[in-house]
Amino acid sequence: MKKTTQKISQLLRVCFLMAMIACNSGHKQPALAQTQVQAAVESIDFNGKRLSAPSEYKNLKIYLVEGEATLNNKHYLTLDQALENKKAKVIETGSVNALAIDNLSDDYIFIHSGDIVKGGQQDRTISNDFIIEPRAKNVTLPSFCVEHNRWSKRGNENVKEFSTSKNMLPSKELKIASRYQNNQQEVWKKVEEGQQKFKNELSKKANKDVEVKSGVSASSLQLALENDSLVKLKNEYLNHFKGALENKTQALGIVVYINNELSEINLYNNHALFRDLFVKLLDAAVLEAISEGDKDSVTTLADETNVIGARTG
Repeated sequence: MKKTTQKISQLLRVCFLMAMIACNSGHKQPALAQTQVQAAVESIDFNGKRLSAPSEYKNLKIYLVEGEATLNNKHYLTLDQALENKKAKVIETGSVNALAIDNLSDDYIFIHSGDIVKGGQQDRTISNDFIIEPRAKNVTLPSFCVEHNRWSKRGNENVKEFSTSKNMLPSKELKIASRYQNNQQEVWKKVEEGQQKFKNELSKKANKDVEVKSGVSASSLQLALENDSLVKLKNEYLNHFKGALENKTQALGIVVYINNELSEINLYNNHALFRDLFVKLLDAAVLEAISEGDKDSVTTLADETNVIGARTG
């Protein structure tokens, strides 16, 4: 089941996280990072695809990738949809790095790497993409903790199951630590760093100290993402991207620039799935843009139109 699921998932989605070498090394290597970014962008097959005009607000710029998809005959529920509609259960196994899922529906469920699930003994993130077959039971999901100091019931939440999956990991560093480095210590480190970045940027904007860590569970990334001040600033960004998908019936991917540097590319081989994932993908991009703040960055790549447009035909 797991082998088949991963194979299908590779056909369904391709993702590039930019500047991966620089992130993995723990310090900046500009020349090497530039080479890696250039190679990653050029290796994507944009044949027959096209880029939309950019949408931009403050330090965040996005492009939509449009074109034909070959898996449009398949319907997928996102993990968020499945949990919200009680069509799936994500269950504790007693292991920090493994959860299980029961698909209670007749639909396929697509789990996106970096999806955060809230509840259980501690909040987790799912490290890989998975497609869960209809009515499949007890499928193992490799996971990482994103709430370091809890292994018990939290408030009125179900300690054995997870209630929602509204957010994805909000930074390249966290995605790399989870999906590529498979390192729990590094995930915890990047959660702490991310919380500090949010605090610094919100405090700077408010001209006073703004704490994003929750008094309920200070180590919870999910609860930090629900911080009122952070949500307010996030919504300010999101309001500027309203209608981005309007009349974009062939949209199948997103290209993200933060501070004029290429951050991430996500492409999907199914138009409906991309539309269902878009809000969550944009939400994560906005959160990363907030955490990075406005910077007078020098673009290390050629103009984005030249880099990507050469592949769009």
